[in-house]
Amino acid sequence: MARLTAEKVFNSKQPLLVRRAFSAAGRTFHPGDLFRWDRIAVSLRRTKLMFDAGMLMHSDQEIDIEAEQTELQTTEVQQTEKITPPPADNSDLDVDSLVVLQAIAQREGAVLKTTKAAQRQSIVDRRRG
Repeated sequence: MARLTAEKVFNSKQPLLVRRAFSAAGRTFHPGDLFRWDRIAVSLRRTKLMFDAGMLMHSDQEIDIEAEQTELQTTEVQQTEKITPPPADNSDLDVDSLVVLQAIAQREGAVLKTTKAAQRQSIVDRRRG
């Protein structure tokens, strides 16, 4: 789906809002936060690059961020509907790939480990609560 958007022009005198979450100058910024580039020692050049990359926006473009957040929430709901609960007997952990086990761990919120046995145990512990 293509969107027609007005061309965005960077103006250093207008206040900037965070459009996408990122870290800069030792801080983490979330969508909607005010980005005071001049107070946190971020150069004008880097700020313009961040604006051009879509990480920042001017306050009059606030409508865009609300539409994007609604779109992300809709996508998250669709993704959570597709997830099936893990089998009670942990038969899905009988794979011989650490990468697959780590993907299961990330999906279920378990701690990542570096060996297959430890990763299986971490997932089982997470499932037990």
